[in-house]
Amino acid sequence: MQRFPSRGSTRRRFGAAALLASAAALPAGSAAAGPVGGAPLAVITVGEPAGFSILTQRQQAVVDIYFGGRRVGDALVTYRAGTLSFADPVRVAGLIPNLADAEGIAARLAAGGLATNAALACAPGSDSAACGRLTPDDIGIIFDQNRFRVDVFVNPRFLAVTRPDAPRYLPAPPAGLSLIDSFGAALSGDSGGPQYYNLRNRLVAGDADGRVRAELYYASGFGVQADRLDMELDRPGWRYLAGAFWAPGSELLGRRKMIGFGAETQTDTRMDKDILRGDPLVVFLARRSRVDIMREGRLVSSGIYEAGNQTLDTSTLPDGSYEVTLRISEAGGAQREERRAFTKNAAVPAFGQRFLFAYAGVVSDDSRAGFLNPTGEPFAQVGAAFRPDRHLALNGSVILADRTLIGELGASLIGTLGQLRLAVIGLSDGTAGGLIRLSSAGNGRLNFNVDARRLTVGKSTGFAAATQPLASGYAAALGSNIIAPSYLGGGDFTAVSGNLSYDIARAQFRLTGTYSHAQGQQAAYSVGPSVRWEIVREGQAHLFANGDFVVTDRGRSGFLGLTLQVFGRSSSLSATAGGQSTDFAGEGRRTSAVGSLYGAWQAGNVAGGELNAGGGYEHGVDRDLLSASGDYRSQFAAVRADLLQNLRPGEGRTQYSLAFDTAIAARGDGIAVDGRQQLDSMVIVSVDAPGPQSRFEVLVNDAPVAEVMTHDRVPLTLIPYRQYAVRIRPLGDALLRYDSAPRTVSLYPGSVASLSWRAQRVAAVFGRIVDRDGRPLGNVAVAAPGETSQTDDNGYFQIEASPDASLAISSAGRALCRLGLPVVAQREGYLRVGTLTCGDRQVAER
Repeated sequence: MQRFPSRGSTRRRFGAAALLASAAALPAGSAAAGPVGGAPLAVITVGEPAGFSILTQRQQAVVDIYFGGRRVGDALVTYRAGTLSFADPVRVAGLIPNLADAEGIAARLAAGGLATNAALACAPGSDSAACGRLTPDDIGIIFDQNRFRVDVFVNPRFLAVTRPDAPRYLPAPPAGLSLIDSFGAALSGDSGGPQYYNLRNRLVAGDADGRVRAELYYASGFGVQADRLDMELDRPGWRYLAGAFWAPGSELLGRRKMIGFGAETQTDTRMDKDILRGDPLVVFLARRSRVDIMREGRLVSSGIYEAGNQTLDTSTLPDGSYEVTLRISEAGGAQREERRAFTKNAAVPAFGQRFLFAYAGVVSDDSRAGFLNPTGEPFAQVGAAFRPDRHLALNGSVILADRTLIGELGASLIGTLGQLRLAVIGLSDGTAGGLIRLSSAGNGRLNFNVDARRLTVGKSTGFAAATQPLASGYAAALGSNIIAPSYLGGGDFTAVSGNLSYDIARAQFRLTGTYSHAQGQQAAYSVGPSVRWEIVREGQAHLFANGDFVVTDRGRSGFLGLTLQVFGRSSSLSATAGGQSTDFAGEGRRTSAVGSLYGAWQAGNVAGGELNAGGGYEHGVDRDLLSASGDYRSQFAAVRADLLQNLRPGEGRTQYSLAFDTAIAARGDGIAVDGRQQLDSMVIVSVDAPGPQSRFEVLVNDAPVAEVMTHDRVPLTLIPYRQYAVRIRPLGDALLRYDSAPRTVSLYPGSVASLSWRAQRVAAVFGRIVDRDGRPLGNVAVAAPGETSQTDDNGYFQIEASPDASLAISSAGRALCRLGLPVVAQREGYLRVGTLTCGDRQVAER
């Protein structure tokens, strides 16, 4: 059990100790008589005690030690202006991982006098490229006195080159049933038309490394459907499935819903899975933004990303080939959407790894309502992927569907500039197709992504029968690169899409295009450039010039204008003015001045939740729109509402939508509700501390994520298949003793971990210990529950202990006595207990 003072208390504690030591050294007083108005006057003279000047110059504190941005422990330090020394250099050297010469570093620390480099400490407004960075000759530090934090830096030549010695696989969570049930509802419609609503429920019940998944949906006008109902079991390197689930299918034809059994290799439980990389999903962000990844209108992943070209976390996306929509919400409130073709399968394993999979069962028809809808048609798929070289990955699979064989072969060339993906497909009825995908790695100013697919259908009916069950969700998907020929007339199909972007200084240029053509139908295409140039940046105001031009199979459109954005601490305003010209078939050429005005407001503590509200007006060539939106997220639910009103005569319908989401987690006697995020694993944190208003900060991997009050239960929704270090620290001035060490938890889908802490109020106890003859007991050990200290040469001591604690006094391992603390008034967390006598009576009380 370790103890840490709360923020701001450590420095005050040692300063008060110095003053108390000075006061204890003072004589009772001295008097000298002198005439004042004929009357004697007593004058008290006070001299500076020996050592007082040193106490005022030097200070002591317990600080957090960080290495590589991660907290590795704590240490007692002595510091004064510009320099710092460690009380136990050997222990501090032991906290630094992978030292090649621990003794040499300890000797350097023991020499003391380390420069604090306080000017390099990061603070709000600091240049992140310069602060928090140091390259010492051997070892150096940056001391942040305001946060009592010491960052340690070691020259690379003093660090050993070692391989990670962590376990290869995540340890399984403790046995015991836990579950997470996520529920959502959505309603939409307009004032002059029908209403549409849908309900969804996703249940994941886990026990150690096994789980049951059940995903049910209900949509008005369609009915109920079980999207997934299966059991999973994870073993090191493997996953086994049974029930109704989605097989990866073909990269060109999409995934398959089936009922049966399966086995596949997996890297989800690998400790190093974050460095195992496949096809990236890269998006450019002009500002810090939240990116939601949507599949078929359902949220599958969400995260906050910094500005720049960012690779999105796709670990929670299911396997297969399908189209996703990226909903990008900037910090100022602006939103946009992008559509991407996404593939996640075993095509690109990590170097030296292989992926194997096999599935067998019957096809489930996902194109109509019903619980599972087995068709009775057999389905089987086997495949493998290998990475023989760092720059080459090979894969292949064979599918049997309705007595038709489907074979696919693929290769990926991987380089520092990007990836080139090639794949071919062939069916036993003569159907053949191919895919070429070229994407940049997102490392430079120029970025691109091109995807081209072609399918030539054979003469027999085997292709349509074999592909009919997989076409759900892709009806008339001419803009998608997932080929669903059964919905497109069963004929030949060609699809090309791509985008190219280039950034220079404050300008971004983008070129986007799509083309698709199905046999017997007119080709659909869209191509055009766009530009955005930041003309002025003054404080929180930004002025942009932006324009775009697009040519489609229906006509063309162009826009040129200015956008002014003003950002406040909790609000933003965006105004656009310009001109637009359109010329589409059946509409004729129209040119008009256009403009818009949008405002957004954010509040972080509204009835215990976060509120985002916005509204605006838009005038366009063919519309005059009023819009309003609100998003409220609390511990109990997430609610979103949108309202749109067209002011044009004859088009005055009011469109609306309303969505609600929440999640319930349970394990044993622990239950919690979280509406902020809907993921498949959770940690429930609780603290038992004195005082109803005690507050604690919860840190996950040393990042503050939440606050918890005494006797509250706070849910933390976290990404599964990861290991987390969770700890707490108090907020406020009270001195508390608690377990400050991080607790490690492994989370699998369906895992719910309950973590509880107990905190005890303590005080800084200051006094003196003497023997029965009144002689000071110097340099003896003083111990309280969870704390040890030592007297100085004059018997004075300081220790943190609860007011009702007893002190164990010992010397050279021999017990001397046990002393109870007297009842004295506590002042600002300090107890001055005076002189305590260690005698035979106290020894007898042991």
